This record gives sequence, structure tokens and C-alpha cells, in this order.
Amino acid sequence: MSEHVRKILGDRTVHTYGQYVVASRYTMRDCGPGKISFRGRTHTFLRCVVVHSVEIDVITVHFLSPREGLNATRYEGAAGLDDWQQNFEDRMTQARALADVVVASRRPVIVAGDLNAPEGSPVVGALPDAGLRDAFSSAGNGYGYTRGDSLRPGISFLQIDHILVSSALGVLDCFVGSKDGSEHRPVIADLLLERE
Repeated sequence: MSEHVRKILGDRTVHTYGQYVVASRYTMRDCGPGKISFRGRTHTFLRCVVVHSVEIDVITVHFLSPREGLNATRYEGAAGLDDWQQNFEDRMTQARALADVVVASRRPVIVAGDLNAPEGSPVVGALPDAGLRDAFSSAGNGYGYTRGDSLRPGISFLQIDHILVSSALGVLDCFVGSKDGSEHRPVIADLLLERE
């Protein structure tokens, strides 16, 4: 982690693994990777238990990009459809594996990350089936677009980054942050640790 990021995070408890960072002002324990591998290719997420008035599983994840499948059909036409189908199946395998982790948890769960798919897609749809709901859909306003500023036409037009929470957690507010600092706008949510 860069010195700049460490400075921004201040005195928070921080755990990193590969591309993933979980930072909390509360105590964390049992941090470590989990697997959402497909076809023998290792792919991981990071999970930590955040301890406050309740214990919460916080998971950060980055699903496989659909870019390869999209490019195959874009440049190869019908000949690229098999690549697109395989890419879709790989991402569904990841989503189902993560859904199994969520279902097995005995604590409230927060899943945050780049799911590389909109909320209505089958890939993200596997997670509401596991008892999660999208924080932006619950309490956000507008479209919630997080990706597109670095692409043509230079504006955000995709909602592929999400915060999903289990029913035990409340969502007070959710919004998308500035395009500064990343190709993806951050999703920011104010959550109630214990719903009333």
C-alpha cells in the first residue's frame, strides 16, 4: 500500500491482500482470503470480521471482467460467442461461490467491490438470492453510475461497483463519489449496524 493511501487511512485498522484493502476504525479479526476460482484459475476475495456492537463479515471482491468476452464478439462476431458464453459462466461461478460464503455466514454481511455487472444482471442477481440487497437501490438517488469517465464518451454510464448488505443491516444513505483518483467512482454508504 502506498504511503499516500496509508496517510489517508490514518490510524484505522488496515488489512491488505493483493488488490484488496479493508480499513476500519473498529477492531478487525480473522482477516484472510477466500476463493472464487473458476476452471482451475485462482481468484480470491478478502474477508474480515469487524467487531463493534455486533460482529460483521466485511467482504471486498472483484469479479472477472466481461471485457474478453465482449471483445471476442465485437471483433469475431458469431465466432466469438463461445468466448462470451465461457466468460459469462466463469463470472456466474464466481458469483455462486461468493453467494455460498454469504449464506454460510452466521453474522451480518457487507459485500463491497467491483462486480463488473449491473444490479439487474444474473451475475449480481446471485447475491440477492443469498439474502443481500444493494445499498444504492435501497437508499440512493439517481443512477449510481460508477464507470465510464475514462471511456468514450467520457461520462459515467455503467453501474458495476456495488455495496450489498444483509437484512440485519440498515441503509441510511448511499451515493457515488467523485471521479478523481480512479477509473471507478467509489460507492459510499451510511449503514446502521443494528436495524430497528
